[in-house]
Amino acid sequence: IKKLAELGVEIAACGICLDYFGVKDKLGVGSITNMYAITDAILGDNIVKL
Repeated sequence: IKKLAELGVEIAACGICLDYFGVKDKLGVGSITNMYAITDAILGDNIVKL
């Protein structure tokens, strides 16, 4: 994921999900956002599906 971020790919993680799994403080790359913003990005932009 770090390599993708270095290449300019926007990495977004849901803050509530990170809290649930207890890893919010371990996020090494990307930004913390919410599921609404992530869904909006998926439905509105061109994305790469892995």
